[in-house]
Amino acid sequence: MGVWGALTLLFITTVTITIVSYLFPSEQGIVGFFTRYHFEAMLGIALGGILIGALSFRVFTQELKTTTHTLHHNTQLMLSLLAPEEKACVEYIMHHHGEAFQHDLARLPGMNRLKAHRVVRKLSDRGIVDVQNHGKANRVKLLAGLYESPN
Repeated sequence: MGVWGALTLLFITTVTITIVSYLFPSEQGIVGFFTRYHFEAMLGIALGGILIGALSFRVFTQELKTTTHTLHHNTQLMLSLLAPEEKACVEYIMHHHGEAFQHDLARLPGMNRLKAHRVVRKLSDRGIVDVQNHGKANRVKLLAGLYESPN
C-alpha cells in the first residue's frame, strides 16, 4: 500500500503542476519546466494513470481474494457444525443465490413441510437465515456474511 499511495500522490502532484503551468505559464522554477515540456508531462500523466490503475487493480483483487477465501472458510466451518438436515437446507439456499422458498426446502430428500418448518425456525433462531413472509409462502434468506452474491 505504501508504494501505491506514493505513486498516487506523485500522480496528483504532477497533474496539479501541469494544470497550473497551462493556466499560468511561467519560465521559472518547476512551473517553467512543466510549461516547456507540457506535452511530455501529459504523456507522463497518461502512463502514470495506467500504472496506478494497474496497481490499484492488483491491490484490490488481492484483497477481494482474501475476503472471498475467508468467507468461504467461515461458511464451511459453519456448515460443519450443523445437523444434516440444516446443512442440506443451507446448501440448497446457497446454490439458489442466497434465498429460497420454504416449500422448496420441504422437497429436499428426507424432508417434509413440518421438518422444513422446524429446520428453518432453528436456523433463524441461530441467526443464520432470515425468514420473510411472501404472501402465503415464506422466503428464507441467508444473512449477509454467509452468502455474498457475485456482482
